[in-house]
Amino acid sequence: MPGPQHLNVKLFVAPAATIDLEQTINVFHSWIQERRLDDLLIDVADYRHVPSGPGVILIGHNAQYSLDLADGEPGVLYNRKTVVEAPLAEQTEQAIRTNLTVCRLLAGKDALGDNFQLATDRLQFIVNDRLLAPNDPATFERLKPAFTEGLVRAFGEQAYEFTRSSDPRKRLTVTVVLPSGFTP
Repeated sequence: MPGPQHLNVKLFVAPAATIDLEQTINVFHSWIQERRLDDLLIDVADYRHVPSGPGVILIGHNAQYSLDLADGEPGVLYNRKTVVEAPLAEQTEQAIRTNLTVCRLLAGKDALGDNFQLATDRLQFIVNDRLLAPNDPATFERLKPAFTEGLVRAFGEQAYEFTRSSDPRKRLTVTVVLPSGFTP
């Protein structure tokens, strides 16, 4: 069975961070004008009115980048839209590294600055391919080695603790705890 093609990675915002979503809209618009990412950036969508929703989304050709508020846990969500012809471990590493780039830009003085801080002890993978990756234990066990390899490529050898969302109605969602943390 082929592997999933649409991997999302969410890096959580530190609990003490105070994110101004209005300011985020302006930052994302400036990134479109300045071509700040290695993607064709198209538009900004404002979903601040949706409780625990997608927040503010920067829409690109290959991916969407958002300050996501889902499940009451703010974070930066990288949502790959186009197919990547690479093994899942490489896709995982690429998604993590791209999201880290977005986070570094958000933490810059010309963006959100000191108000933006990441929680460096966990992240989340969301597989946006329900047909190729149903949310079940067998799929999780099949994909876990590739997730682990991608994490090792991005953050080095350390202990990774995985927890899968058990609700089969939801997309395969895996929260990864990094007891040693990572450097943003």
